[in-house]
Amino acid sequence: MKPKEERHRRSKTALVPLLLMAVQAMLSTGSASLPARLVLLVDGVSYRDVKALQEGISSKATRGRTTQAFQHGYFPASRLISTFPSVSDPAWNEILGNPPAPGYQRTYFNEAMGSGVSLNGVTSSAEYENQMTWQLRGNFRRLASYGSPVRAFRYELSEAIKNFLRSSGQQTNFYALIHSTDSAQHLWGDVNSMLCVLDESLEELRAIYRAREGKELEILILSDHGNNHAGGGKRIVIRHFLRQQGYHIRKALTGPKDVVLPTAGIESWVEIHNSPSETTNLVRLLSQLEGVDLVTAQLPDKANRFIVMSSKGERAVIEWNPQGNSFKYEIETGDPLQYRPVAEALPNQHALESNGFATADAWMAATLTHHYPLALERIVRGHTQVALNPASILISLDNAHVHSGWLIKRGIALVRSGGTHGGLDDINSTGVLLSSFAPTRDTSTSRVAALFDGFKGRRNDRPPENGAEWPGLKSSQRAATGRRVKDVVQK
Repeated sequence: MKPKEERHRRSKTALVPLLLMAVQAMLSTGSASLPARLVLLVDGVSYRDVKALQEGISSKATRGRTTQAFQHGYFPASRLISTFPSVSDPAWNEILGNPPAPGYQRTYFNEAMGSGVSLNGVTSSAEYENQMTWQLRGNFRRLASYGSPVRAFRYELSEAIKNFLRSSGQQTNFYALIHSTDSAQHLWGDVNSMLCVLDESLEELRAIYRAREGKELEILILSDHGNNHAGGGKRIVIRHFLRQQGYHIRKALTGPKDVVLPTAGIESWVEIHNSPSETTNLVRLLSQLEGVDLVTAQLPDKANRFIVMSSKGERAVIEWNPQGNSFKYEIETGDPLQYRPVAEALPNQHALESNGFATADAWMAATLTHHYPLALERIVRGHTQVALNPASILISLDNAHVHSGWLIKRGIALVRSGGTHGGLDDINSTGVLLSSFAPTRDTSTSRVAALFDGFKGRRNDRPPENGAEWPGLKSSQRAATGRRVKDVVQK
């Protein structure tokens, strides 16, 4: 059977349950119209994977046959540059225009409380998750999705479509969040096959929608970060290293040599909370740790200056002007971000001010395809705005290394690992923006909401001054969170 005939056969087979769902939906909703737009949030899907499928790819797995997806009815995919660290909670909050969450993850250090907070990242729900029209619910199902992510993906996709067909046109946007695309890639799931299934399922949904509504369904697909596809990686020995240098890993900061090291999952970044007096020394020491690519920190007592140091000992300072949201890159030793050519080209584009600053948009335009895209802005935001309790030090690892707890790394070693994310580089950071109804352009998580009217119509939507919190936090944590939200919003 020829490839096109095989794809057509698979599409027809997959279409049957969707048609049945459509009939059931029509019977249950009568003549009520459906939402005009499906906004599909797919966790961890890279721009490079979607772009490759739009262009057509061949591989050993397909015996040289060309695999294609998102070619019919979609505009070319665009880059969506994530936060730093490039992880879900800060990225989705930025994408949707929400206030920042307490930490980069649900295991974090609460500065006001002076101690760590650890919530189950699988069974707990973040604010942006509760704002979805549909997402996978139930602790057992969410936990099981990590054991069988490809099966979970098919279930999530089927349920999202089924719930869309049962929904009402009183809402313009239908928001669905797919978690399993990320967990599948951590466990070496074939993301290309998953994306092809997604494309085929949405094509069938569009046909049903066209027949029922007499118009085209608007589809917007976006992701929160990329995935480095680098395999399991070697675990960095950061705890042993810090102890060798005379530091103590604690749950709270009680002395100058204490550090807090929140750890969750397997990632290509590290956060450290420490005494301000030790920041400069720790940056220097940590740049020498095997597996480190870059170390960044806010300079103590200099709120608008940030240090960047590479594993080669290269050092630069980022200066931030909050009023104009502009940045200056000052090279001290070497060029850790490889931004010298960018800075030298900005005057020719009339983008560099006389004082050496350039706006965030100017730096974005110049670095969207750089190895470290939007690095100045993302480093500054990572230390000031994407979390209510930002780290003293953020480390971006090279893609041959990972950071994790010992037990989790031992467990993941029993299966084939696909890769991870979190670092500052492009393959960790570049998610996707894909539309069926309007051309898109390369942008960032902090800008995309403005392109789509603020993503209105989410469940439990509320103004930012009400605060951001995880479910189940104690009253003291909620109070500290609320105070920090006001500080960030005012900045």
